[in-house]
Amino acid sequence: MRHRKKAAEKNVPSRPLVCAVLDLMVEFIVTHMMKDFPMDLYMRCVQVIHKLICYQKKCRIRLHYTWRELWSALINLLKFLLSNETVLLAKHNIFHLALLVVNLFNMFITYGDTFLPTSNSYDELYYEIVRMHQIFDN
Repeated sequence: MRHRKKAAEKNVPSRPLVCAVLDLMVEFIVTHMMKDFPMDLYMRCVQVIHKLICYQKKCRIRLHYTWRELWSALINLLKFLLSNETVLLAKHNIFHLALLVVNLFNMFITYGDTFLPTSNSYDELYYEIVRMHQIFDN
């Protein structure tokens, strides 16, 4: 990517393909927050994340992934939707996307103990939610 250099890691451990998909979804969320909002792509992105988490929950797969990046990207997406609500509402139904994102957090809170790798990950989730409570309140 031209706008951000990725640090070259020599000893990268092998990871499941789902980690690469989640990385791609996080990268898309972070890099496509703009006034010309690609709503259909965001809907698909959040739905892909939802499907992956549902599968993890169903199969009780504890994926070792940096969940904090995903949570931060989703919180920043909500923040973007709230701050540009008047512009985006004229073109899109942003409430459906916001509902999907909040439902993702609901899944993490309710079922996170079945698929988050450690209790520390669960604590980080609560920390992020409490830290950014204003966004969820709005």
